[in-house]
Amino acid sequence: MRMKIAFLTTLVCLGLNFNAQQLPNSGFENWDSFSVFNGFKEDRATDWNTVNASMPIDLGIPKTCFQSTDFHSGSNSVHLLTVAYGGAPSGVVNGIATTGTVNTTTQEIDGGIAFTARPDSLTGWYKTNPQSGDYATIEFVLKSATNDTIGWARFEGATSPVSTWTRFAVPVQYFSGDTPDLAVSLLSSSFGFSAIAGSELWVDDLELIYNPAGVDEIDNLTSVFYANNRLSWKGDHHFTSISIYNLNGQLIIDHQNLNNNSLDLMLNKGLYLVSLISDEGVFTKKLSVR
Repeated sequence: MRMKIAFLTTLVCLGLNFNAQQLPNSGFENWDSFSVFNGFKEDRATDWNTVNASMPIDLGIPKTCFQSTDFHSGSNSVHLLTVAYGGAPSGVVNGIATTGTVNTTTQEIDGGIAFTARPDSLTGWYKTNPQSGDYATIEFVLKSATNDTIGWARFEGATSPVSTWTRFAVPVQYFSGDTPDLAVSLLSSSFGFSAIAGSELWVDDLELIYNPAGVDEIDNLTSVFYANNRLSWKGDHHFTSISIYNLNGQLIIDHQNLNNNSLDLMLNKGLYLVSLISDEGVFTKKLSVR
């Protein structure tokens, strides 16, 4: 399976383990600026590619990627904007940042970065300002050298504005036990061919999470269980708050000021990511409710 993206809608179709592998420049602190045409300057996060840097210059597509000083941490984040453009043809272009290469002929993301690890989940922080009927997406794909998909994670942003930095977490779903060769991350201010001009996405502090103890444990010291409408955990850490995300990476439970090692709540059948926060850091695991 190839990673198919829909980044262009036109009237005429145009052809917490820092020792493990992480995405490059995942905090978007480093930026390059270069001329695209007629003195037009394109911001590009170092090690990431954009639509403007890949489109034919005579289309005159407005700027879609910006270096932003509205950040979750550090000094910068990436700001993506879906834009409309005129001329022949005319259309709408998603704001995109990717670790692959934007192929404007096939409308796919080609290539990727060398990557041989198998992370458990992708987390990060985002803000969004979608237009009505639109939403942002964040994807992470692990591929073989022959371009087959080995693992895939996808986060869908809220359909209403999110004006404060909000954490998301989404599990990587694996389709084979093979070792990957390449990884591609794709950030888009709009959803595929349904892109609506004016939609915006800010992203900061992406992180790949590795759980060496497997699905049922956060780390060697902490375990989480769900039974009889109660979520319980045990371990040597003192947790102060808990966040639970659905498969789309959307926050569904956010409980602060924990006083004990359990929480009464009702969860529907499905797969979740549970993040427990302590002074030592954030511990994340998959939870399957059957």
